[in-house]
Amino acid sequence: MTVSFLPLSPAELLWISLIAGALITTAGMPKVYARYRAYRQKVARFDGWDIWRDALVGVGNALWVVFGIADKHLALVLFCGIQVPLMAALVVLNLRARKLERRDGRGPNLD
Repeated sequence: MTVSFLPLSPAELLWISLIAGALITTAGMPKVYARYRAYRQKVARFDGWDIWRDALVGVGNALWVVFGIADKHLALVLFCGIQVPLMAALVVLNLRARKLERRDGRGPNLD
C-alpha cells in the first residue's frame, strides 16, 4: 500500500526527481574541480575526513543505483550513476595528495 501526501502524477514526480538529481550533482562539481586543480598545481592537502566521507557517499550512491535499477527509477540511476565516478575521483585525488605530502615532507605520515 502506497501512501501519498501530494497528488502528483508519475510525470510530475519524474520531473521533480530529475531536477533534484541535477541540482545535487551540480552542487558537487566545484569540489571535484577544486581538488583536481589543487592536485595539478601540487598544492593539494590531504584531509583524512574527506576521504572517508567521499568513499561512503560513493558507496551509498552505488547502492542507490542498484535500487534505482531494481525499482526502475530513472533519476536515481542517472544522477547517482554520475556521482559514483565523481566520488571515486575525489578519493583518488585525496590519496594522491596524501602521497605528495609524504614525499615532500609537508604532512604527517599516516601509515
